[in-house]
Amino acid sequence: MHNYQFEKFPLSGLHSLFFIDFMDIVFVEANRSYCEIFMINGEKKLCAKSLGEVEKKLPSTIFFRCHQSFVINLNYLQEYNKKENIITLCNDISVPLAIKRKELFFEMVKYY
Repeated sequence: MHNYQFEKFPLSGLHSLFFIDFMDIVFVEANRSYCEIFMINGEKKLCAKSLGEVEKKLPSTIFFRCHQSFVINLNYLQEYNKKENIITLCNDISVPLAIKRKELFFEMVKYY
């Protein structure tokens, strides 16, 4: 049995299957029972899976669930605003950090 490690993420769209490089994903946002995947090139892909299902398929070493509605790629961190509890990613994208996820966030980024 072969143990292959893929760097592409299979993404079920509404009518097709996409393959996206993990490093091209900036963040994922929940949108009801679907989610939207925001890419480094500015593209947005609609996925026919829940955020929880998508999160399970992403490498936990670089992706972090910062809020009930967001999973971010830690490679694109730029700033954390302590006062407003906001994480800024590349391209001035701002996402909230849930207070209950704050401690785990700091654990993740201290080695980064």
